[in-house]
Amino acid sequence: MTNFISIGKENDFIFQALSHMGNASSLMSWANNAVEDEKEVPRQLKEEMKQVNARIHELQECLRDIKNK
Repeated sequence: MTNFISIGKENDFIFQALSHMGNASSLMSWANNAVEDEKEVPRQLKEEMKQVNARIHELQECLRDIKNK
């Protein structure tokens, strides 16, 4: 976990959100890899899990746009 105080970002909440979302995306990628070859997990569920990760990236772009204004 990033120590936002030590890098001077304790009040930069968009930065913090982007950082946490990056961590969430990384963990979601691990989850997707974990179930990739599991036959018990329906293909539709696997696709939905991938869509969650894609959506995280889309939302990060929206936050970056706000930050860059």
